[in-house]
Amino acid sequence: MIELAAALALAALLGWLGWRRRGAGRRAPGGAASGASAPEGSTAGLLAAISDLEREVRARRETEAELRAARERYRTVSELSSDLSFAFRFGPGGRLGPDWVTQAFQRISGYSLAEVRDAGLHTLVHPSDWPAVAAELRRARDGEPTSFRARIVTKSGEVRWLDTRLARVGSAAGDGLRLVGSSQDVTEAVEAFARGHRLEAHLNEARRLESLALLAGGIAHDFNNALSVVLGNVSLALAELPPESPLRPRLARVRSAARHAVSLTEQMLTYSGDAAATLKPLDLTQLLEEARELLEASVGEHCALHCELAPQLPPVRGDATQLRQVLVNLVANASEAGADRVWLRSGRLRARPEDLEGCFGSAHPEPGDYAFFEVADAGPGMDEATRERVFEPFFSTRSDGRGLGLAAVLGIVRGHGGAIRLESAPGRGSSFRVLLPLAGEERAGPGPQPAPPRAEAPGRVLVIDDDEPVREIAQAFLARSGFASLGAGGGREGLELLRSRGGEIEAVLLDLSMPDLDGCETLREIRRLRPGLPVIVVTGYEEVATRERLAAQPGTSCLRKPYDPEALARALRAALAGAARDGQP
Repeated sequence: MIELAAALALAALLGWLGWRRRGAGRRAPGGAASGASAPEGSTAGLLAAISDLEREVRARRETEAELRAARERYRTVSELSSDLSFAFRFGPGGRLGPDWVTQAFQRISGYSLAEVRDAGLHTLVHPSDWPAVAAELRRARDGEPTSFRARIVTKSGEVRWLDTRLARVGSAAGDGLRLVGSSQDVTEAVEAFARGHRLEAHLNEARRLESLALLAGGIAHDFNNALSVVLGNVSLALAELPPESPLRPRLARVRSAARHAVSLTEQMLTYSGDAAATLKPLDLTQLLEEARELLEASVGEHCALHCELAPQLPPVRGDATQLRQVLVNLVANASEAGADRVWLRSGRLRARPEDLEGCFGSAHPEPGDYAFFEVADAGPGMDEATRERVFEPFFSTRSDGRGLGLAAVLGIVRGHGGAIRLESAPGRGSSFRVLLPLAGEERAGPGPQPAPPRAEAPGRVLVIDDDEPVREIAQAFLARSGFASLGAGGGREGLELLRSRGGEIEAVLLDLSMPDLDGCETLREIRRLRPGLPVIVVTGYEEVATRERLAAQPGTSCLRKPYDPEALARALRAALAGAARDGQP
């Protein structure tokens, strides 16, 4: 500005000198009086012009100082803020480069200003987002303020999400065209939203699987009732037919088919978490070691099994038979999927909430200590659509599959209070990690003692079941074993018989699921009327869950459907013997 003022002053002085020379050439002789006042007026005008220039120079200096101060204040405030602030300048050829950035730039990106100047702005932006970012930069250059969200790749290779706002300042003809803006690091918010979205999707999937489990359990219960009638009548028919009867082979085939159907309903009950299980402290390491030979036979000749087992694991609360079934199903599934290598690993894990996100099994697995075993393969892997449905009953990617193997695995893990973490992607194989809660200080108690045989049945057994064919089969089984019986078509009818003929009733065979008055309500009333009366609850569901549901009331035992005459006789004699030991009438 000083140079500008000097140039203006010099130009004014030169202009005044030229005017003076022109004025002197026009002066006529004898005209001294009229020409004498011109230099004085010109000098006053020149002084006034110089004064105006000095005021303009001072004003421009003040304006420049204010501008520098404003820029400094903006940069200072930007430095103190948590956001990243910056200015980009358009250079020759329209190349955009950083003019200045705040310290947050290097903290967030890891790059210095010089490194970005040398490499170019596009190297900082995620390659997939650069076309969209370039379009936003052009919009801002054309004078339209803009805001957008995009990813950057930091110097360490980490991907961060930034919300950016841009505005144009300056002009191409003046001090230069700039884009001034700020960015906020919103990576944590974006990841939190994504986690929430994944969690919501997983909860919806868990609810859907639970609904399918309830449906499968209900269907299995109804099938068990029907199969009880089929198997019961076949057993009675075979007992009455002579050995040489030509009907015996046909009835044997009917019995074999019905028993196969029972195994399918068992798998459905397993998926619903209602399979029969005895949970007790279990040495998982020993179970895995003992199962190794069985698993090696399960993978077939084309596949190799590699075991990486932890030497000592704390005991878990589990059922050895069911966990062995989980192992066999997972290993066989990996082998049948075309994997040439399968790994079986085990260990202990202190699970954090994030470790349990997306797990299948228990609705809300608690963070804490778990023992785990993992079956991983190098097979073709699964896409997202398959992963979402892999635990559904009757879903299979193989044409000859029934789709109950992994459904049963999920049901067993759910029944153990555990969880399954599935990781799979096309071309990257699959991994199923089964997390099991630790057993704590619990110790296994002695098994039930066999009841002494009963020679005769002086009293009657009250059979309460709303399904008439099932009730008739139960009474036929009892008659075959030497027990007299009474039948009731529901809970209310059974209670009326107990009130009217209670003196001759020695035990009760009670169905758990009835429409008018369910087994739990009926049992409570039975206990009020006859506290020590032996009651056998008949159910198609898991025995442990039934005991917990009935609060393990004394004198109450359970019998699974479908049952044969011998199983019913054993259960009834054991219940009567227990009542006799307890001194019950």
